[in-house]
Amino acid sequence: MTRTAFTNVEGFRNLISANTAKFLGLASARTDLISQLDAIVDSQDKMQAAFLSWANLNRQANADPTAPVPPQRATYLQAKAAVLAKFDELAPTAGEAVAQLAKKLDQTEKDIVELQKLIDSKTSE
Repeated sequence: MTRTAFTNVEGFRNLISANTAKFLGLASARTDLISQLDAIVDSQDKMQAAFLSWANLNRQANADPTAPVPPQRATYLQAKAAVLAKFDELAPTAGEAVAQLAKKLDQTEKDIVELQKLIDSKTSE
């Protein structure tokens, strides 16, 4: 599941980076969104390394419910919690980017209407 989530985030990051620049330019919400997506993508290696470190422990030790929590497991769970927190922080930033994009779209529509009026007035003269 995490591999799919990271793949989706990478795809979303590429989509946002490539397609919204035309509309939002250097808008702060777009920049913040890309920064947060980059942080999630960059955390992938750390989380994978933490998981592999934990998974490489003796399976019997991991299966024993009375055994103390190995530090590798705790490290993995902390890395996982940090990534999940980054996902939670993503929603408001994505919402702000959508709001800025909607404002830009509204302004573009107004500009088109004004341009059409100007063209019509020049044509009728």
